[in-house]
Amino acid sequence: MRLCYLTHHMKHTRDALGWLGEYLCMLHLNHLTGHWNPERFINSFTARTKAVILNSPHNPTGKVFTKDELETIAGACCRRDCIAITDEVWF
Repeated sequence: MRLCYLTHHMKHTRDALGWLGEYLCMLHLNHLTGHWNPERFINSFTARTKAVILNSPHNPTGKVFTKDELETIAGACCRRDCIAITDEVWF
């Protein structure tokens, strides 16, 4: 299993998931602008990718993913038979 998540590179997140080693895919989310690269996200999927972790609003950047961005993420997950683990609680 491979797990992908959008991160702003907070150390505690890497530490918590670091045990996954090569099975962890961290995708950069700019902590100032909230920008991320959807194409890079889609291309990061492999046959082993089984889950994506996403929180929106993103903590601590506050980025709220748009409907189009969420549809891009959902579409990529559906095409790869991958689940999206979402956290939408932070306010």
